[in-house]
Amino acid sequence: MTDPILKFTKWCPACKAELPITAFGHNRASADNRTAYCRPHHNERTKAYYATPRGKAARAESQRRTRERRKARYEAAVAQLSPEDRARLGR
Repeated sequence: MTDPILKFTKWCPACKAELPITAFGHNRASADNRTAYCRPHHNERTKAYYATPRGKAARAESQRRTRERRKARYEAAVAQLSPEDRARLGR
């Protein structure tokens, strides 16, 4: 039995070939910490997904959540400022 840590190649289902492990991106959720597809095919699949209506909605939702988090962080930082500094910011 081979140890998965010592395996330096991985199968790409799109290429149908055994490729060096460095040809795959990182994915902490997988057992081997690598993506299922090699980088070129992973990028191709990701672009195709985000071109679909479902992918566009997912990206828009992700961007909305990011904007909310950034706004909350900014508001928290402004709240810690002195009144003079807040006045300089127009707040």
